Amino acid sequence: MKSLIFYKTTADYDNTGEVLIYRTLLEYLRTLGNVVVDDVRSQSLFIERIGIQPSEKLSSFGKKSFLTFLLFCAIKNFFLRKKVIFATGVGDHSVRGVKGGVKNFIAGFFILFLRLCGVKVLRIGMSIKFEGFLSKLSERFLSLWVSNYFVRDSISAKNCVNAGVKKVKIAPDLSWGYQVKNVNAPNKSNIFVFSFRTYAASKKNQAEYKQKLKTSIVELINHICINPDNKVLLTHQCNADLAFMAEIKELFADNTNVVLVPDLITLDNAMNFYGKAKVVVSNRLHVLLLAYKYGALSICLTDLRNHKKIVGIFEDAGLSDLLVDFYNERFETVFEELCATQQEKWLKIHSVESCNRDALNEIFCAIKGM
Repeated sequence: MKSLIFYKTTADYDNTGEVLIYRTLLEYLRTLGNVVVDDVRSQSLFIERIGIQPSEKLSSFGKKSFLTFLLFCAIKNFFLRKKVIFATGVGDHSVRGVKGGVKNFIAGFFILFLRLCGVKVLRIGMSIKFEGFLSKLSERFLSLWVSNYFVRDSISAKNCVNAGVKKVKIAPDLSWGYQVKNVNAPNKSNIFVFSFRTYAASKKNQAEYKQKLKTSIVELINHICINPDNKVLLTHQCNADLAFMAEIKELFADNTNVVLVPDLITLDNAMNFYGKAKVVVSNRLHVLLLAYKYGALSICLTDLRNHKKIVGIFEDAGLSDLLVDFYNERFETVFEELCATQQEKWLKIHSVESCNRDALNEIFCAIKGM
């Protein structure tokens, strides 16, 4: 008898990075049993982009809400001895203050009830941080009832340990498990793809970061365009980034070698852009982790002091040499040196991906055997 997997999804269809990790988790969950996804409260285009099958949609089981149907199945299958798994936790999480702590306690009691009904609770694919004593205490309580508690970076693991979460483990970012076929070597071309958001850690501190980033991007594009054969594509994996890329293009209005791509890069068309690029430069984690899969060398340009999530994940993977600090006066030289060793660096990422995919496979095999 196959397990029943309830999969909580709360992401935006216009952020391909989120589509990437949610689709990858869906593929792993399918190896555990039959999946049920809340298509009622999720955006229809998001449901389409992560590849939900009609039989996996909550709406195909009737008019019950996701949580109501989960509770119904939990109680029913407690007597039938059928395994039920509740999967959640993907993405960035921040538990703050009294309100965040109270919500976390409520979630903890809900998970406790699920556990009493025999449901296995899986949290995976998340980065997390806490602000305040209550937020830490609530997470410690919630974690007691979670069967498998995984974060995707050592910074989040440290935050959890400091909060008193004893069962926390690190699982590689889910995007490492997404596979692209027929890419065997780094691309040989004169195309450089740029894709950036305007903040690193918080939108509250956006102005200074954006200005320094903008200046650095312009300097780097000018450096690349010294060679008239080089071409720069200004792209976006999240619709919110298009306006910033358009600002960059305005500064190169007369340069036909700098092209603004108006279309969102998705999992369906990524090959058309990343598959033709020698290098992809970005400050978005999942632009870099996706672009590599199509043969591009992924280079991160950001503020390494404050962009902790992306720095942490790259350092955990042993790829810190692909991080370029825009406060480094030699950042153009560092970039040039990375480009000169494209094949070596790309093969290094390939090796890391192989190890991380093996680690994810082991984790889901262990969950299946529980």
